[in-house]
Amino acid sequence: MRRNLPNLRVSCSLVLLVFAIAAGPVHMQAANELEQNLRSQYGDKTLVLRNFYQTDRFTYDSHGVVLGSAVLGDWTVDGFVRVTSVSLSGERLTIRGERLTLSNGGQSFQLWHGGEKKRDKKNRKLRIEVEFRPDGLSVEGANAALARIFLTSRDRFVELVPDYWKPCISAASTGKEKKNYSSCSFPTEFAAIPGIGFGSEEISQSKIYAPGESIARIGRGITAPKVLMAPTPEFSEEARSAKYQGVVLLSLVVDKNGQTRNVRIVRPLGMGLDQKAVEAVTTWRFTPAEKDGEPVAVEMAAEVNFHL
Repeated sequence: MRRNLPNLRVSCSLVLLVFAIAAGPVHMQAANELEQNLRSQYGDKTLVLRNFYQTDRFTYDSHGVVLGSAVLGDWTVDGFVRVTSVSLSGERLTIRGERLTLSNGGQSFQLWHGGEKKRDKKNRKLRIEVEFRPDGLSVEGANAALARIFLTSRDRFVELVPDYWKPCISAASTGKEKKNYSSCSFPTEFAAIPGIGFGSEEISQSKIYAPGESIARIGRGITAPKVLMAPTPEFSEEARSAKYQGVVLLSLVVDKNGQTRNVRIVRPLGMGLDQKAVEAVTTWRFTPAEKDGEPVAVEMAAEVNFHL
């Protein structure tokens, strides 16, 4: 009996080896099918990256949570992504894409095409890696993770932008309030981008102002605020590189202390300049408006010029 034991061990080893060889192609076939499925869903699609991260390379876990630090950016520069490739290697999903910068020439938001030859293409590339556990590598698991990385049709883009953007984006998404936000419009092709939300509910003015806040208007015995300090805004890197310039129109409230509040974008420029305009205006200081010799809060318009 002892003489037969080595042969028995060899036979068992052969069985295990045959099983491993047989299981290998099955696993590879499933991975290939998953990769093809994800390519058909996301390949060559324009998507919106949640949180508008600035970094050009991210790693997420299987739950769609970014690993490490990531800096929040501006949606006109860092929000829109065109997926160029989807690949799967082991338990790692890699999505490559390019950033799509948005401009606004006074009529609607558009994908920026002018001056592309002068731009640093390397800074516009994006690489996203998702690390899965072996038991979580499936179509359902991948889609669940990517739904936390990119917007889906269940999201409302207007709810994810900063407050100063909300009235403008609400007008762009709903087609309403065009009298006050005539430049806030998305082209029809944006309807195919998940989360943009054409026809969604508009943001009411009650969500913009604080409850019970009394805001006066200049005129009828109310003097206008006078500028005490108005620092010049900085150019965004994208706009400076493309030699893109213009004027951002803002609406804001100058309170009783001469400070600016409730800033919102009325006529945007895109390419990150609107955020720069808001950042600058929030530091402006005024002699407050007065009525009967007493300071009052007033709403007013402000133009912020960007010229090279």
